[in-house]
Amino acid sequence: MIDLLSLVEKTQNIKLLYVEDNELVRKDTLEMLDIFFEEIIVSMNGQLGLEEYTNGTFDLILTDIQMPIMDGIEMIANIRKVDRNIPIIIISANEQEENETIDMDRTYYLQKPFMLDSLVSIINDISS
Repeated sequence: MIDLLSLVEKTQNIKLLYVEDNELVRKDTLEMLDIFFEEIIVSMNGQLGLEEYTNGTFDLILTDIQMPIMDGIEMIANIRKVDRNIPIIIISANEQEENETIDMDRTYYLQKPFMLDSLVSIINDISS
């Protein structure tokens, strides 16, 4: 069993980049993420997410796959060209997309809709 209080203490200094185009999903997920992360930068598509990543310093990325302008796979591929170590959590409604991301280092996968305990488990693994 994961000690949530201890996990929250470990994650407060982690800077998160969250990339999601769907406003309702973004709002609901941010409510969960706010429990763990003090600093969350939000982008609405892969291109904006890549720009935020390039111009900032992040400890973790949480991204959707299917987005307009640039999808999550392309954004991750560009990030992996310069940083193979940053942990990335991919959230997607499409099971087939998990196969496309399976070979990416330090990449975790959550299928939509996901439960808080699944996210907590991954965050715990990353922050340990």
